[in-house]
Amino acid sequence: MTAVIVTLATVGAAAPAAEAAFVGKDDARSYLLRVVPAAAPGVLLGDERGAFFRTGKLWVQRAERCRRRSNVDVTCRFTARLEPDAEHRAQNWWPIDCRGTLLVGLNDGARLQATQRDYACRTIRS
Repeated sequence: MTAVIVTLATVGAAAPAAEAAFVGKDDARSYLLRVVPAAAPGVLLGDERGAFFRTGKLWVQRAERCRRRSNVDVTCRFTARLEPDAEHRAQNWWPIDCRGTLLVGLNDGARLQATQRDYACRTIRS
């Protein structure tokens, strides 16, 4: 009987904490505001333009308005203004606006990870 109690205690200790299996809306939004600016040009454009564009402005909807898909998945709408560097601006490259949703969830290591969902990017001519 002692062996059974030791085994259950060991199995229970290996289970993740309840809060580790939950992504809060505030945490998701904060994560997006911290991570998206650096990664947005490369991920959203998906080609060589990502090397010379930077995120000029980023809007992520308020945490209360983000949607919970499950305990570990939250989606938030975003708008990112991608600006070309000075050299490409001089060659008449225009800013690009991207709008869509981002899914924040937990990866296999129980760390936050964002994935772009439905989005569209359009060149803004001024």
